[in-house]
Amino acid sequence: MEYWEELFRLHILQRGLNYYKKGAVISLNKTESGYHAEVEGTEDYEVDIEIKDGEIGDMYCSCPYADDGNYCKHMAAVLYAIDEDEASESGELEAVDLRKDRLDSLRKMVEGIPEHELRELVVSLAEEDSSLRDRLLMQYGTIGPKLLLRVKNQVDEIGWRYSSGSGYIDYQDAYDYCMRLKAVLYDNVPVLIQRGCLKEAFELTNYVFMEIADKELDDSDGSTTEVASLCYEYWKQILSASDETEEKEMIDWFKRRKCDVRDYMRGYIQEFLLNEFHDEELLWENLKYLDESIKKHFPNEVMNIYADYVQSRAERTSDRTVYKELAQYLKKIAEYPDGRSLADRIAGEWKKKYRRRSAMMDELKRAGF
Repeated sequence: MEYWEELFRLHILQRGLNYYKKGAVISLNKTESGYHAEVEGTEDYEVDIEIKDGEIGDMYCSCPYADDGNYCKHMAAVLYAIDEDEASESGELEAVDLRKDRLDSLRKMVEGIPEHELRELVVSLAEEDSSLRDRLLMQYGTIGPKLLLRVKNQVDEIGWRYSSGSGYIDYQDAYDYCMRLKAVLYDNVPVLIQRGCLKEAFELTNYVFMEIADKELDDSDGSTTEVASLCYEYWKQILSASDETEEKEMIDWFKRRKCDVRDYMRGYIQEFLLNEFHDEELLWENLKYLDESIKKHFPNEVMNIYADYVQSRAERTSDRTVYKELAQYLKKIAEYPDGRSLADRIAGEWKKKYRRRSAMMDELKRAGF
């Protein structure tokens, strides 16, 4: 097939190429009329390409963008995959990896440059290119507030570059905006973690997350998910390397931010709080949050679960600490609709059945039963 790229808008074509390169075309099968494929995106999309006499006849994709009559990035990704498939069958693919060959040649050339000349060249290039200078400083220099501020300024500049006068980023620019933010994360956060600058790594990751969480944009292709997921992965890496004090600081940030961001981004913060931290105080807060949320919709079911739990636990314990815990659960049961009578009934049964357990009787009395 020739000239099919001309069917696509340039930015859609680039997105399709990126999808193809990262392996998003997860299945490709020949059909009587052309090809059928499945492409992994925000969800898995079905793509059909009709080919007649080596020319594209019609194309279909199940994504929302294609529903409006547009040629989408999923179609482009599949067409790149078809090109590779047909070239492979005809023996047109070169055996030599040209990129690897170029890199090998470049490495040999660099190895031949005298060390003092190479150093001068690096200094000269870094002086001309601020991004290269910041990258060298991040990798080898002293990590301080000024360097971190320069990287944050890069994030701000990306937001300004792709935003309209009102601050909105449309579909055409949303993907490039998100990929530039991912590049900032890739270029800096792993280096900061490796160098043990966990506070700075967390601060920069949060800055990028809040940039995308606060931005108004058309995220039809789910690009923000890629950025948020990368932030989540770096949060996990930072947490795994943190000490107790640093973990507490992370918890404080997540707790402050969980109500400050849009609904679809808030889920990442809430999920991290629920799944990644093992702080006892936070665990109880999470349980309380879940309890309150579930109680609104299934009060009787939750109340009966608590009742079954305390009666089962009471049968197999003789510890005062557990008695105190069970008494607190009875107080919780009493807060539910008609829960007071159930809690009083359970307490009455215990007073008869376990009357010889003086510690239990004492804790029930303290709890008001």
